Amino acid sequence: MVENDLFPAIAETEEILPSPPKNNFWQMFLRFFVRRVWWIGGFTFFTTTVALVIAFLRPSTYTGNFYLLVEPITAAGKLSNSSTLTRTQGIPQEELVSLDYPTNLIFLQSPGMTLRIARDVSQKVSRRQINEIWKDLRENFSVEWVRSAATGPTKIFKVSYKGEDPTEVKTVLDIASETFVKYSSEDRETSIKAGVKFIDKQLPALQQTLNNLKNKQKQIRQQYDLVDPTAKNALLLEQVDELTKQKSTIERQLLSLKTLSTSLQQQLGISSADALVLASLNQDPERLSLQKELLEIQSQLINTQSVFTDKSVRVENLEERSRNVSNLLRKRTEELLKQFSTSVSINSPILSDFQDPIRLKLIEQFVETTNQIKALESQLPSLSSERQQVDDTVKKLPTIINQYTALEREIKLTEEVLDKLLVQRETLKVESAQELPWQLISKPQIPLDEKGFPSGDAPNRLNIILAGFSGGLLLSTLLVFCWEKYKDLFFSADDIEDVLALPLFGRVPKYDASVFSKSPPLSVKKSQQSKVSKQPKKLQTSNSLERLESVATLDFPKNSADKSWNNPSPPLNWLVFVNVFDDMYAELSFYYRTPPLRAITISSIEPGDGQSLIALNLAIAATKKGKRVLLVDASGKKSTLCHRLNLTGQKGFNYLLTHNVDLESVIQEVPQNSNLYVVASPTEDRISSQHLWSRMEYIMSELQERFDLVIYDLPHFNETTDVYFMTSCTDGMLLVVGVNKTKHSSAKKVLKKANDLRLPLLGAIANFVELE
Repeated sequence: MVENDLFPAIAETEEILPSPPKNNFWQMFLRFFVRRVWWIGGFTFFTTTVALVIAFLRPSTYTGNFYLLVEPITAAGKLSNSSTLTRTQGIPQEELVSLDYPTNLIFLQSPGMTLRIARDVSQKVSRRQINEIWKDLRENFSVEWVRSAATGPTKIFKVSYKGEDPTEVKTVLDIASETFVKYSSEDRETSIKAGVKFIDKQLPALQQTLNNLKNKQKQIRQQYDLVDPTAKNALLLEQVDELTKQKSTIERQLLSLKTLSTSLQQQLGISSADALVLASLNQDPERLSLQKELLEIQSQLINTQSVFTDKSVRVENLEERSRNVSNLLRKRTEELLKQFSTSVSINSPILSDFQDPIRLKLIEQFVETTNQIKALESQLPSLSSERQQVDDTVKKLPTIINQYTALEREIKLTEEVLDKLLVQRETLKVESAQELPWQLISKPQIPLDEKGFPSGDAPNRLNIILAGFSGGLLLSTLLVFCWEKYKDLFFSADDIEDVLALPLFGRVPKYDASVFSKSPPLSVKKSQQSKVSKQPKKLQTSNSLERLESVATLDFPKNSADKSWNNPSPPLNWLVFVNVFDDMYAELSFYYRTPPLRAITISSIEPGDGQSLIALNLAIAATKKGKRVLLVDASGKKSTLCHRLNLTGQKGFNYLLTHNVDLESVIQEVPQNSNLYVVASPTEDRISSQHLWSRMEYIMSELQERFDLVIYDLPHFNETTDVYFMTSCTDGMLLVVGVNKTKHSSAKKVLKKANDLRLPLLGAIANFVELE
């Protein structure tokens, strides 16, 4: 009966649960940024200042260049070019005269060339090492192909270098210009001479090779008495083709006849030898006559048996005649079989089958096909023998032809290579005599200002400052974010709502535990409460605090032993504290109005999150709305609830579970508030409620029937499984989360455990919130 009354209410409450708030990454990031703005701003200011100092201390950069003309630019220059004179009979060809610009650009900037320049520079700039100069050259030295917007590519290279020392820049450019001009003359001339030397070295060996090849070719002609081996080989190949065609024709005929023979054998169901026997048997007149007579007698016997009985004289006579004719037929068949010397026995099924005209024709065709196959097969050996003789001759001749042809081909190639090398040697000699170096059309120079001093480019200070600012901002944000992740805490109430995806019903301000260890006020005058409720939840300025303090007058419990509660002007943060719970109860009531909440549990993620004080003040807030509220202390620890409410009872919720007593003997009415009742546990040890499950269900249902609202103050979530059992008997649980205290990971584990157990979660309450 208790379960039927209790759990449907829980199910209805779950149906009206509001949809959990969606995580908003940008809102969480904005709160994080605002929360740590001083840290991020300080670090960013530091990096920006460092970047500013670096920007103004960095020296100017000086850039110098020179220009090289790498090809003739006039018609006369092209006609006098050595490549034109030696390779094209005096007619200029662009593909031969033009320079390989991409390759030369890469070569002039290659590590080998820059290292060569760096070594020469280090001899004049002794204060720097070769590796330092080489590194600057790889980064700041460039060779460009000058192009015109109107005419396109030119025949000019632009060589540039930039550095912080104008003297060093000028030195590098001077050495680079000398190196490039030297490369265009001496180095290229050296390459041509090396080519001529290589050709001279190859010519004697090629000539000797050519003589040896010609001698071998002559020996082959004399040994085999051949004038033209290719013509003779062609004649033999034609003969081979003819023999091959004949053999292919016979093989195709054999294949066709064998296919026909196989088909006839499958139709007749006999072999070729059996077919020959049957054909002979079927041509014997005596045997055919006996077969015909036997068929007539058997036909008469069948007709007679249909009229007379087997014992009749007529049937017996016909049977006797059938046996006599069968014996004669058998005897004649045996005689014929002995003549053919066949393996077919007299009892073979093929002898008993009836041979109609069509079958006889097929047998004759089968025999004829078999004879044709044997005839064609007898022709194949002679063709194969003749083919073998021709093949032997052909096998010898191709080897000779291949040797002869290979020698002829090698002789031709060797002669071509020899002729080309001789021509190339003369060409290189002419080019070596007429090769012109590159021309320096603009000497190395650095731009000068109006006073004649080198003009440099100031560093881009704005980019450096922006880099320092953005880098500091990103790095500081990342470091602070990692620090917060390491702390693993909720730093604001909004974070609780976003991370847990639960409705947030209250933001309890941070309070002094020593103040709340005393007896709190249990009611607030309506006029004062309405003035407080009109104020904002988060007080932003000290003026707001002063205005609320001026109107705050609370009714405190009469306790002469504690004079601190007799002050007619209590501190303002207590008014804010009280107002938070009034709003909390109002939000809960509106969220869960159909049906209204009758029993809730309050627990926390971790110990010390303050769920007991929140449970007490939420109960007080509910009594202000005229509700009869019961606060059950089931936390299982030594409670201060009796001390706070000036109660003296010693019997608590565990006593109620383990003893058969009336509920009134344990429930205590709070003197200062006629609507507030308490079940405290000041000195009891906790007893696991799961062992008293039915008793607990009954008690909780009875309490729910007697009061408008029952609030259970439970231990923290992971302390005992009693939390799960008691929550399942109520409308749901409120989780208390401590700001700057409770860990993210612990909260997520609790939330996952509650979802796995399908416990009804009403929402969360943020505790220890800092007032702004």
